[in-house]
Amino acid sequence: MAMLMRILVIATAAAAAMFSNVAVAANYKVGSPGGGWDLTTSLQAWANGITFVQGDSINFVYTQSHSVLEVTKPDYDACRTNESISSDNSGDTTLPLNSVGDRYFICGTPTHCDRGMKVVITTTAAPPPPPGAATAPSTTPPAVTTPPSTTPTGSPTVSPPVVAPVESPKNSPKISPSKAPVRSPAKSPASSPPARAQGPASESPETPPSGSATPPSSANKINMVNGITTGVAFILLMLFTH
Repeated sequence: MAMLMRILVIATAAAAAMFSNVAVAANYKVGSPGGGWDLTTSLQAWANGITFVQGDSINFVYTQSHSVLEVTKPDYDACRTNESISSDNSGDTTLPLNSVGDRYFICGTPTHCDRGMKVVITTTAAPPPPPGAATAPSTTPPAVTTPPSTTPTGSPTVSPPVVAPVESPKNSPKISPSKAPVRSPAKSPASSPPARAQGPASESPETPPSGSATPPSSANKINMVNGITTGVAFILLMLFTH
């Protein structure tokens, strides 16, 4: 709403400024106020009392016994009607004064021009606009300025702290992931086969028969059992660690 009101105010000001620079055109009734386009009015005295400006107009109001003819200066002086520039007998003739200079008008009824029914209209140029005339305000919105910084002059600029990268010592030993110590399973008594009871020495022959294989000694049997047990334990350990 405020923006609409602002636009209306600007448009009104622009229109007022425009009309202040333009002269208002006037329409003059010939012979007024006390006379008209007839034989009784002092038409040239009336015209000499008015300053006609380019853009004005004149209005002839008359009866059917009269007419309006625009003629050249020689025809005006001689009251000749047969070579008129323009003519009208409608009773109400309005002519615009678009050009600067003199224009000559007479009545076309015989003897009326000789009796004084004639007039010279002198048109002057429109005056220039007065100096210092108001101009329409610009509709361009004002430029938006950036407010100055509120940091006081000379105050130190605080920059964010710089975090130095953490470097590991050159001679620090690399720690490898710890591995669980290999624990060998406890030997179960059940895993070792019971030692065979040896019979009395008297039952074994002192001398093995010739040609038969020498049975393994007890120490060899124990070593074999220990080797088998160690192998089984290693296999179980490998299975558990994987």
